[in-house]
Amino acid sequence: MKIDKRKIVLLTAERKMTFGELSEPAGISRGNLVTVLNRENNQPRTIGKLAEALGVEPSAIVESN
Repeated sequence: MKIDKRKIVLLTAERKMTFGELSEPAGISRGNLVTVLNRENNQPRTIGKLAEALGVEPSAIVESN
């Protein structure tokens, strides 16, 4: 599944968070976060960690077809 980078940017903006602040509770380094956001396919575990850090369901941050 591909993470929708636009949705991540909007959610972090709504929460007044930086990518650095998001990466810490998600357990992903800031550098890896950028890589993850640009990947075509992400592991469900990674999507779950990011969604949990943002306080949303995983479906809220993946691209819908």
